[in-house]
Parts: sequence; structure tokens; C-alpha cells
Amino acid sequence: ALTARAVHLADRNNGDRTRPLIAVGTSFTAGEDYPCTGRVLLFEVKPVEAAAGQQLGASVPEASWTFTLVFVREFRGPVTAVAAVDQQLAVAAGTRLEVHALAWPRLEQTAFHDAPFLVTTLHAVSAATRSFVLTGDAAFGLTFLASHRDKRTLEQLSKDYEGCEVRAAELVIDGAALLFLAADA
Repeated sequence: ALTARAVHLADRNNGDRTRPLIAVGTSFTAGEDYPCTGRVLLFEVKPVEAAAGQQLGASVPEASWTFTLVFVREFRGPVTAVAAVDQQLAVAAGTRLEVHALAWPRLEQTAFHDAPFLVTTLHAVSAATRSFVLTGDAAFGLTFLASHRDKRTLEQLSKDYEGCEVRAAELVIDGAALLFLAADA
């Protein structure tokens, strides 16, 4: 697994009811002659119920959970980052950032953005009218995007013209200011 994140996705087939899920991004290499592929795995997490007459804490741990694999989707590149954007799943697979809406039991692509090299990190924050996405690229620095759910688009607002090898990035909110934090190699 390259990435894992807790996400809350709105289910279009169930009146936009939010489903809490764990999204896991993976990578698979078949050798140097074949391209790397990846998958997104969605897990549903539920608490374990104590059996009749059995108390939690005795022989059953207090925080017991079950993970059930509910969805798998393959991508053409390694899935290096996942995030929730407007209650939709954003997936960074190789050079492509895709946003998918959950229409149980499938994902429908609603928007995409082509990155220059390899997306290494992905973070999102929601505002009153739209959401913002920060991506980090392995060779070309940061890209700042706006997500328009009603238009089904990702609009590039700015990018780093002095490329750096971003390994980790984060959005920092300080009052009315939105700051970018990045660590390079």
C-alpha cells in the first residue's frame, strides 16, 4: 500500500447519504518491461458487536472493528495518493488526478487533471462555494486546483514554476489565510 486515508463519500444512489470508508492506494510492478499499475481498495469499517451475555473488555477488546472490502478499481498507474473532495474520491494514479463520485456499487469519474510527471501527494480543503486541491509532483513542484462540483471540473489556479521534487505537502489554514507547506527531496 502506498497510501491510505479515511474518506466520507456521498452515495448518489442513496440520496447522497454519506458512507465512511477507508481508501487504500496500491501499486504493482510486473517487471522492468511492463508499466506499473495500481488499484484503489475501499473498505467499510464497522464496530464488532459483543455476543449475547459477553461484555466488552473481558475477552473482547474494547475497540474491535471489522474491515470489509467493498470495492476494487484498477488504474493504469500507481495509486500514490487519495483524498475526499466535495464528498467525492480523488485518486492520484501516475500523472493523472481523477475525481470520482460514488454511485454504489461503482465509481463514476466526474473530473480529471493531468499532472506533468508523478503526483506524490494530494490534499483537499472545502470552502463555502468550492473546494481546493493541492498536489505535489515528484519533479515539478506544487499545483493548486479548484474543484467545481456543479461544473464537474478541476481548474488549475496556480503552479510552482521553480520545480522541486515534492515528497510531502499540506494545506495550512491560518484564519483567513491558506498556506502551502511542502517538503522536497
